[in-house]
Amino acid sequence: MKKHARIFYTSNSKQGKELIFGRRKPETEDDFVHGYNEVAQRLFDEDADETSLLDDIFLGMQSDGMNSSMLLHMRSLAEDGLISHTSMSVGDIVVVSDCEPTPFRVWYCDNVGWKDITDVRAKAFGYYKWVED
Repeated sequence: MKKHARIFYTSNSKQGKELIFGRRKPETEDDFVHGYNEVAQRLFDEDADETSLLDDIFLGMQSDGMNSSMLLHMRSLAEDGLISHTSMSVGDIVVVSDCEPTPFRVWYCDNVGWKDITDVRAKAFGYYKWVED
């Protein structure tokens, strides 16, 4: 089974503008629901090391690492007002599913490296299931 990574950028909402570039870390259900919009998904081998997987995602989500269709996608999200930036930045999150011991893990792009905020998100919602909009 493959690992599934969902990439979320801070949104153009009130919450997203507070969360962008790490101004504030997500803490509440409202932060997670209204502060982020999904921008991409990627699949990885189940034995992929999560640290390497996250670093690959970060590099791939930089403007110079994107192919032309991804750049167009990111620009259209920005033009539609869904996101306020087009390259992965501090404050964005990646949700990796099919992780042990939880069904998913939430990673926060921090000032240096990645921080596992799965427990913060679970506490905000009261459970570990990722809620679909």
